[in-house]
Amino acid sequence: MTRRLSGLLVALVLAAVTLPEPASAGWTLSSLWRRKRQERDRRFDEPIFKPEPPDVAPTPPVTPPDPTDTFMLQHNLYPAAAKLGRGVANTLAGWMEVPLNMQKYYLPNDTGTSIFTGAAVGVFKGLIRTGVGVYETATFFLPYPEDFAPILPSLEYFRTYQPPASAQIPPPAGPRP
Repeated sequence: MTRRLSGLLVALVLAAVTLPEPASAGWTLSSLWRRKRQERDRRFDEPIFKPEPPDVAPTPPVTPPDPTDTFMLQHNLYPAAAKLGRGVANTLAGWMEVPLNMQKYYLPNDTGTSIFTGAAVGVFKGLIRTGVGVYETATFFLPYPEDFAPILPSLEYFRTYQPPASAQIPPPAGPRP
């Protein structure tokens, strides 16, 4: 009980010390309460966590376009360059058809015949692939076949891995920006 009274007495003394004099300051009790309410409202209007401005990476300087890329775009040389690369790859990697076809035709119960058959088919396909590679390398600047299309499919050793459809993430729904 005495603690409560002493706490109340201290609060009244502190309040009396902090209050301005009524006659000289020109205040009323309602203006004091209004001022206290405004201070309290001002404190609650300020955000607790002030958001910091986001870190924006500086934009890289604009570089002029590469003259080689510009020239290749103007004259549509990218398909010709792809045909040249395909031709060189087929010429140099035609021999890879032999072990690939030996693996395809291998049967565990008929080893000798399956290896011989796979090697024969591989040599035949390897010669065809090498010949097509020489043709594509020699004629890379001509748009034959139509629009620089490949004559043979790419060799299985060079195909990129495609995960099964169940493992692929579907594209987001809705229109694209």
